[in-house]
Amino acid sequence: MREQDLEMEVLEALHAGPEGYRALVREIASACPEYPAERLVAALTRVAQQMDALLHHAGHPTDEARHARELARNLSDCIARTGNEKTKFTIADIPAL
Repeated sequence: MREQDLEMEVLEALHAGPEGYRALVREIASACPEYPAERLVAALTRVAQQMDALLHHAGHPTDEARHARELARNLSDCIARTGNEKTKFTIADIPAL
């Protein structure tokens, strides 16, 4: 999956509301199980930064940008806890998908 395609998936999921971004990791894991989890974290962070730059809402980040950052933070924590045993941590390695 190309970075641009991943960012579009992230944007669409965030705009779909909670049901969209909650299913995002599962859907990507199903479609691309060997995709590096760190790349998803980076894409979530980039999308949040882009949204903040374009769509500040009364001087505050948008809900979608906050959700992207929260998901990126949760995935990073999961990688830190679980990924120590592996050199390449993929989305399929994330527990409880």
